[in-house]
Amino acid sequence: MIYISVSILVAITLLSVKFYRFRVAIKWLICDFSGLRLVWRKIRPPIDPQTNTRLPVSFFLWMIGTYVAFFGVASQRYEDRVDIIENRANAIFAQVSANTRMTLKRVPAVQNMPCPYKPNILSPITVFRSLFSENDRYYEMIIFLRDTVEDWKHFLEGANLLGADFQEINFWNTNLQGILLMNANLKGADLGEANLRNAKLTRANLEDASLWKADLKDADLKGANFQNADLRETQNLSFEQLAKVKTLYKAKLDPELEKKLKSKCPKLLMETNN
Repeated sequence: MIYISVSILVAITLLSVKFYRFRVAIKWLICDFSGLRLVWRKIRPPIDPQTNTRLPVSFFLWMIGTYVAFFGVASQRYEDRVDIIENRANAIFAQVSANTRMTLKRVPAVQNMPCPYKPNILSPITVFRSLFSENDRYYEMIIFLRDTVEDWKHFLEGANLLGADFQEINFWNTNLQGILLMNANLKGADLGEANLRNAKLTRANLEDASLWKADLKDADLKGANFQNADLRETQNLSFEQLAKVKTLYKAKLDPELEKKLKSKCPKLLMETNN
C-alpha cells in the first residue's frame, strides 16, 4: 500500500514538473519568441532601480524604425524585379530592328511578368502589399513596350502577340493579317480600317475598341469581348463570327447584323456580369 502511494506521489510530482516545464515553454513562445515581451517593454518600460523611475517610452520610435526597415526590404524587392523586367525589355529594344516579328513575340511575356507593388513610404498599405504580394505589374514598361509595338506596327503581319496589353493602341489602317492576339487587352484600341484577315482574336478584350471599316474576313472572334465596340461598316464580318463572341453589349453594329442578332442571339446584346 505504501509502495502504491509513493508511486502515485512520484507520478504526480513528475507530471507537475512536466506541466511546469510545459507552461514555461508556452510562456517563452508567447512572450519571448514572438517578441511580445519586447513590444510590451517598449510600451511600458521597466523601472530604473537607481532612480526608482520608469524609463522613457520608446515604442513609437521603435515602430518607426521597424516600419522604415520594412520599407527598405520592400523597396529593394521591387527594384530587383524592375531590373529584371527592364533587362528583358532592353533586349527587345536592341533586337527589334533585326527580326521584328520574332522579337516582338516576347512582348506579352515581359508585359505580364509579375512585379511587387511599388512601395510608398508615406503609405503603409503599399509597403505591406509590396512585401507580401507579386500580383502587380510594372506598368511603365507595359506602356513602353506598347509604344514600341505601335512604332513597328507595319511589320506585324502574322506576328504572335498572344496575351499582349495593347490598351488604346493605334492600329489604324495597319496590316495585321494572320496576327495572333488570344487573351490580348485591346481595350479602347483603334483598329479602324485595319486588315485583320485570319487574325486570331480569341478571348481578346476589345471593349470600347474601334473596328470601323476593319477587314475581319475569317477572323477568329470566339469569346472576344466587344462591349461598346464600334463595328460599323466592318468588312467581311459575318453573323456566324459574331455568334461566337462573349458579348456585344452596347456595341455599334450595322442594322442588318444587329437585327439578325436580336432575333437569333439576343443574349449577346444584353448586359453581362462576367
